[in-house]
Amino acid sequence: MLHTSRGARSPRSDACRSPPTGGDSAPCRTSSGGRGCPSPARVKSPLHAARPPHRQEPTLRHPALAALAAAYLLATPPADAAAPRRTPPVAGADADAARPVPTPTLIVTGDPKRERLGVTRADIAVRVVGRLAETRLTLTFANPHERALAGDLTVPLPEGATVSGYALDVDGRLVDGVIVTKDEARHVFEQEVRKGVDPGIAEWVGGNAFRTRVFPIPAHGARTVAVRWVAELAERDDGTWYQLPLRLPDPVADLHLRVEVVRAVEAPVMLGRGRLAPAFGRWHDSWVAEATVKGAALEKDLAVLIPDAGRRPVQLERAPDGRTYFVARAAAEAPAGAGALAINRVRLVWDASRSREGADHEREIGLVTRWLDGLGPVTVDLVALRNDADPPLTLALPRDRARLALTLRSLAYDGATTLAAAALPPGATAPDVTVLISDGMSDLGGADPGDLRSPVFALNGDATANHALLRDLAQRSGGAYFNLARLGDDAVLARLGRPVFSLLAVRASDGEVSHLAPRLPEPALGPVAVAGVLEGERATLTLEFGVAGKVTHREQVTLRAADAGTGDLLSRFWAQQELRGLLARPEENAAAIAALGRAHGIVTPGTSLIVLERLEQYLAHDIRPPASLEEMRADWDRTQAERATAAKVQGASKLEHVLGLWEREVKWWDTRFTYPKGFKYRPEQPATGEDRRAANGGGPPVESPRTVERLEARSSDEPRDARPAPEPMEERARKKSDEADTDDAPQAAIALTKWDPETPYLRALKATAPGNRYKVYLEQRATYGGSPGFYLDCADLFAKDDPRLGLRVLSNVAELRLEDPALLRVLAHRLTQLERLDLAAGVFEVVLRLRPEEPQSYRDLALVLAHRARAATSPEAARPDYQRASELLARVVMGTWDRFDEIELIALVELNDLWPRAKAAGVAAWPLDPRLEKRLDMDVRIVMTWDADMTDMDLHVLEASDEEAYYGHNLTTIGGKVSRDFTQGYGPEEYSLRRAMHGTYKIKSHFYGSSAADLIGAVTLQVDVYTNFGRPSEKRRSLTFRLTDRKEEFVLGEIEL
Repeated sequence: MLHTSRGARSPRSDACRSPPTGGDSAPCRTSSGGRGCPSPARVKSPLHAARPPHRQEPTLRHPALAALAAAYLLATPPADAAAPRRTPPVAGADADAARPVPTPTLIVTGDPKRERLGVTRADIAVRVVGRLAETRLTLTFANPHERALAGDLTVPLPEGATVSGYALDVDGRLVDGVIVTKDEARHVFEQEVRKGVDPGIAEWVGGNAFRTRVFPIPAHGARTVAVRWVAELAERDDGTWYQLPLRLPDPVADLHLRVEVVRAVEAPVMLGRGRLAPAFGRWHDSWVAEATVKGAALEKDLAVLIPDAGRRPVQLERAPDGRTYFVARAAAEAPAGAGALAINRVRLVWDASRSREGADHEREIGLVTRWLDGLGPVTVDLVALRNDADPPLTLALPRDRARLALTLRSLAYDGATTLAAAALPPGATAPDVTVLISDGMSDLGGADPGDLRSPVFALNGDATANHALLRDLAQRSGGAYFNLARLGDDAVLARLGRPVFSLLAVRASDGEVSHLAPRLPEPALGPVAVAGVLEGERATLTLEFGVAGKVTHREQVTLRAADAGTGDLLSRFWAQQELRGLLARPEENAAAIAALGRAHGIVTPGTSLIVLERLEQYLAHDIRPPASLEEMRADWDRTQAERATAAKVQGASKLEHVLGLWEREVKWWDTRFTYPKGFKYRPEQPATGEDRRAANGGGPPVESPRTVERLEARSSDEPRDARPAPEPMEERARKKSDEADTDDAPQAAIALTKWDPETPYLRALKATAPGNRYKVYLEQRATYGGSPGFYLDCADLFAKDDPRLGLRVLSNVAELRLEDPALLRVLAHRLTQLERLDLAAGVFEVVLRLRPEEPQSYRDLALVLAHRARAATSPEAARPDYQRASELLARVVMGTWDRFDEIELIALVELNDLWPRAKAAGVAAWPLDPRLEKRLDMDVRIVMTWDADMTDMDLHVLEASDEEAYYGHNLTTIGGKVSRDFTQGYGPEEYSLRRAMHGTYKIKSHFYGSSAADLIGAVTLQVDVYTNFGRPSEKRRSLTFRLTDRKEEFVLGEIEL
């Protein structure tokens, strides 16, 4: 990813350098062949600040420690055979399962053999504070080939670890990554790649792994990558352990290891033997073990027993932000009498969405029926959940056991997932427990079903799932989440329906604490950690444990600010705990997640770490360089301060530009274009500018045709994003407050061409009786289900007779590719046409989050919010939507965009159109300069948008005079005006005519080619046609088309005036 032309790198940590200021110097603990400190590192690592220990022989005071260490030396078990964590008799969350430990690998990009480059140097530095450990891993990879290579590096992380640092070597120095949102990282990456530069971007990927791309790796050279993470120590029956699940099976030329345990009383023990198991010695208030070896492989986990960690329930630390963070731990046993709940009624919510078609349904059915069998007589309310919820099917067990299994086996897995639809309907009988079978991937509508009025037990076995959301839903209700990929059936059945012993509350006395995390209740499967901020000099915490809201045990701990050390480890751990709750709803909490990641330097599923090379890059993307680049950061700060002053001038310049565009638009609107009665345009004698001047002294000059060459097939292997932007199919009557300058509003008839694709699946469906069509649809889906066009076409057919079924079929588009802006835009536009405005607004919100750098994202959402506001039943209900719509359109007008010049004009016309209604609803202030406020009504307005980036579509209108308006002839004799041509995708393109002559207006599109046409088998075109725009008699029609062939001309419809 990082574009450099440097040679080989030779990094090492600073572990063998001088001790901290004022500290004692000391020799290296261990080195291969008994030599002293190795030569100084040639790559300075900002992630490492290791110190050499002061030699002191450890004293084993732990009662069984010596025997345990000796046994380990004789037979060290593999990591996946380690003793399980201590758990109370009643548990309710998913248990950890042993997994094979992967190796950090750098795989050559594009190599069919997936060659792995070898590690030539490795540096492992560990710092343990209380029960927390920060690990810093630095790896150097060598390229033995004659050519430069690119590689994808994946580093496995321990369960529950949070990445807190990443660095990549630039000019022989490790440069720290900077936390940005994933959307920012994507935008920076796309812009830099267009310049031929690959920035270094690292992200958190599935399976709790860390991934980055490394480029270039010079021929016969090397590159160095460093990663840092924070994790809790493991609590086991035989003690508290630090364990690093890492393998380096091939000998490493230079391997350095350093472990520091801060403020420990008893000496830790590194289990193992040989050169990679050095003894711990005293150094200041820490115990340190250190070794440097040559040509060694790391074949076992690094495992360190921390004897007295469990005897220190509280750690405090003063962080760089000035706060005193604490972590308090306590353990309690579940009461012996905590048995199964009294269950007479079960609500079984079964996710039957398309994404769960491949799940192990037989296992799920068998598990649920076995559990129900053990309850005795019980009533079951079965609810099939997709984009909405089916009415409940009430069954009495054991009598209806066979019917339940048959119903579950016959479910059609189709449609998107809306977890909010699982809400218990008003007036419904509350169950004793709710069992939710779902992957938690709520991709349409809300993800929160609210209070289900019972403990929720969520089960999931799908590989791709929103574990955080499912766990949160369960724990908030007093239930539990079971990950079937990790648990056997017997383990699930032993816990399902049983009360969960949890930490219920934390209360402070004799002082004040804040920012407590994690969110409660928290299952107490072992020692429970609570993190927060101590606001004064001391406080006493009472941790209350119990079952089903009833407190059965209390533990007290005391916090003293005087006991705090200095550092940022506890603040990072607090951020990690806070993150757990936010990740349950990542979209709703996106801003908070990004802020948390930035403030504490941690990587989250919504953030990435980015390394850039030059000050110009950091300035261009408004990213502050890392603290390790002190001089560059100072230059950046100085330049940004200068820019802040210049921004005021630029803002004024932008306003002047928009004012100029708007003045030209209003001048066109004020012009009365004159032409003879019965005028017919003759192309061989085109009218001149003089002919088109108005009686009042002339209209605006005709713009010369564009000189930009037509896009032919553009080379891109990646599908590009999309855009839609209309309001629904039929407009409600406007109120008298909508009155505008009506002139002589003509009577109009709009006839849009009906889109009727000739496809094999539609022919099959139309040839089938309506009652059997859904079965045929499911059969055809096996062949065509990968194409969004299949669902768009089928949804139209089903919606005629069964709108609910049509919506289900349409909603599959959301499940095809997660967070694909192009598909989501198409879906949202179709939802708008179906008047499903809440769903459409929600989808457009996601698009705005994914593509904030594109003005269309703001405009699309604004228009659907304005549409929803017009449908509101009261001004109070309409006001929030009008307020937000106005702000979004104002953002389009005054924003700075890389592309799409003059989109400001289209947004300004639309903002002025909605503003009278917004004022009537109580929106107080016009959001722009008052000189930009003027409503422009028109006889005809046509807006065309499409779903693909880097795609050239053109709007053509053949007027009643036979004169054709388009990008190259953008002002006609009768005053028809075409907006600026967008050759790089999305639109909108607009045709405007204030005063129309009578006759027929033919609307056409020209499709010149797309690099994204394969996205859905075609480019999806959205057309909105208005007559009497901005007047009480306004009419609007919308339609969607799909165009497949370059150079295709398609007649979209006609207007008869």
